[in-house]
Amino acid sequence: MEQPPSSPGTNPVDLRNCVEELVKFTLHSQMNGTLEWDIGLSQEFCSSLLDHHSADPISTIANSPGVSQNPLYIQLASAFYEIITFGSLQASSKCNKLASSYEGSGLKQKEEWIDLVHKKGSELAEILKNINFELHVQEPFFTQLKDGLKTMEGRCAVGDYNRIASGALILFNKCLVLEVQDVHHYASFFEMLEAESLAKVLPGVETIDEAPVRTVNSLQSSFCGNGGHNLTPVVLYIVV
Repeated sequence: MEQPPSSPGTNPVDLRNCVEELVKFTLHSQMNGTLEWDIGLSQEFCSSLLDHHSADPISTIANSPGVSQNPLYIQLASAFYEIITFGSLQASSKCNKLASSYEGSGLKQKEEWIDLVHKKGSELAEILKNINFELHVQEPFFTQLKDGLKTMEGRCAVGDYNRIASGALILFNKCLVLEVQDVHHYASFFEMLEAESLAKVLPGVETIDEAPVRTVNSLQSSFCGNGGHNLTPVVLYIVV
């Protein structure tokens, strides 16, 4: 199991990695039917972009000489990153070779797409400049945070985790931004569980006695890693 780092990530945020994770997250959400808006892509098309071994006809483009064999969503994210950063696809880039091989739309429409990506991508870049900290959250906790079912996220009170204060913007898993509304400190993990609403810390669990040991241990591990124990001080962030 991946363990949380001893301190949260801080600025500057890596735009390239964020764009890649955001594209992957968007495609998965579209496939699962959990995206809040319709991006007009079928589940099959999203799957072909995410799949290493897609049989979709567009994958033949990726097999052209000089074009990376990474999943197509990575190439798509690279194209977005180039447009956001430079305002266009670079002539020498592999992304431009891929775009040049596609004959499905006219030059005017491609220019409109590039303008749209650059405009919206620039807005994204500005948001990321204001991020204060980065955290990685395991499932199912990330999805619960995204859906608003989980409004509290905690860590062992060590290092820069103690610097996260009310008003801070946290980037979760490189694709979800939430603002810290308040910060609570507790002497131990179980003191936190007793004091806070389990519906917010552990959605679906009504009492500590009902919480499966593996769930409590998993949550404690996500806070503190293997080095955490029930006497480790905890800092809890209330986020929206």
